This record gives sequence, structure tokens and C-alpha cells, in this order.
Amino acid sequence: MPTIPTAEQSDYSQALHDLLGLLLGDLYKAADTQEQQDDIIDEAGDVHDVITQLNQGALDSDSGQFAALKKQVDGVNKELKDMKDQIDNWVKDVGIATQVVNAIDQVLNTAAKVFTL
Repeated sequence: MPTIPTAEQSDYSQALHDLLGLLLGDLYKAADTQEQQDDIIDEAGDVHDVITQLNQGALDSDSGQFAALKKQVDGVNKELKDMKDQIDNWVKDVGIATQVVNAIDQVLNTAAKVFTL
């Protein structure tokens, strides 16, 4: 049974942690409305849930756990792509928007390495 290499899983986990920090820090503070802040908190919760699953240890790509996590990650990735499209409407600070978009891209890129095995 193939196990996802630890390096890819670690890179993905780090990218998620970096994004989580931006979501709960700079982006949350820069959001214009309570509704936007609520959306950010919801997305941060979804990112945190994926981190929690990754912290369970090495993933066997033939397991049910991997399949369930992949489905969860696919949903989170769609939400992150949607967030990228909304980011300019949420914050006026171009620097924060750029940081968050770059962090989202990093998460999407590293997820592709983990979940295309």
C-alpha cells in the first residue's frame, strides 16, 4: 500500500498553517463586514479540520481515510478558489489580499502533490 511521502504531507500541512494564520490574523482584521469575518472564520475552521486530519500521521493512499480526506480537501479547495475571487471585495489592502491569494495558491499547489498519487 503506497504511503504519501512525508515531505509532501509536511509541505501541505505547513501551507495550511500559513494560510490559517493569515485568515485568522490579517484578513480577519481587514474584512469590511461582520458577514465577511464570519465567512473567514468558517473557512479557517475548514482549513483547521484538514490540518487535524493530516496530524493523524502518514496517509496510505489506498485507504478509506485517504479517500475521505481527499473529498474533504476537494471541497475546501473549491471554497478557497471562491475566496480568491472574493478577496478584492473583502479587503482594500492590496498587500493583505496578495498575501492571502499567494497562500491559497500554495495550499492548492501542495494539495495537488499530495492528492494526485
